Amino acid sequence: MTGYRSLARNRDFTIRWIGETISELGSTMSVFAFPLLAYSLSGSAMVTAAAEAAYLVGLVAALLPAGVAVDRTNRRTLMLATSGSGVVLYGSLAVTGAVGAMTIPHLLVVALLTGIGAGVFGPAQTSAIRSARTRPASTSRASSAGRSVGCCTPSPAGCPSPPTP
Repeated sequence: MTGYRSLARNRDFTIRWIGETISELGSTMSVFAFPLLAYSLSGSAMVTAAAEAAYLVGLVAALLPAGVAVDRTNRRTLMLATSGSGVVLYGSLAVTGAVGAMTIPHLLVVALLTGIGAGVFGPAQTSAIRSARTRPASTSRASSAGRSVGCCTPSPAGCPSPPTP
C-alpha cells in the first residue's frame, strides 16, 4: 500500500487533492443551497424538492455513461472540463442572483447540469487517484505478481484466499 508521504511528494496528486478539496467544499455548499434558493424564490416545498431531484437525476443519469467515457478519454481533460462547467454554471447563478433576475427554471437547469457534471467527475476522479499511486520502491514485478496470484487463488472452501505476504 502506498503511504501518505510518497503520495504527498507526487506533484500531480497534491495539486489534484487541493483542487478537489476546494471543489468539494463548493459542491457540498451548492447542494445545500439549491433547495434554499428554490424555496426562497417560490415558497413551495414541491419546487424545493424538484431542485434537489434535478441534481440527483443528473448525477444518476451520468454515472454509467461517464464510466465508459473515462476509460476512453483523457481523465485530466474530462475533470478540468467538468470543473470548468461547474464554475460557469455556479457563476451564472451568482450573477443572476446579484442582479435579481434568478428564476426557478434557471435554477433547475443549473441543478441538473451540475448533477451531470458531478456524475462525470466522480468516475474520472476515482481513476485519476488510482493512476497517481506509485508502486513502493521495494516492490518488484515478481513479488507483486506473486501477491496477485495468491490473492486470486481459491481456497478449499471455494472463497478467495487472503493475499500472501
